[in-house]
Amino acid sequence: MGVYATKGESREEIRARLKEAGVEYLWAQFVDMNGVAKVNQVPFAVFDDIIDEGAGFAGGAVWGLNQGPHSHDLMPRGPILKHFANCRGSPTRLWSTPIFL
Repeated sequence: MGVYATKGESREEIRARLKEAGVEYLWAQFVDMNGVAKVNQVPFAVFDDIIDEGAGFAGGAVWGLNQGPHSHDLMPRGPILKHFANCRGSPTRLWSTPIFL
């Protein structure tokens, strides 16, 4: 199990390193207004999309924002290229945190 800190690498360098490591999924996380972690597992194939557009979360699942099932998805983005860590027991999944609304 390793930790992947980006060390100021470019997006392309990070993508190549994670691909070489066999990463299949990224887990994007943010914390809601009550301190509850919200997590979305996204395929590595959409690496650029979660950086540029954000990782989609159901708005109704985030308490305190007056959103329901009919509301648009939340697309949080942030410094997700800063730190990655392997998920326990799964070398092909990486945890990426934090991202912000």
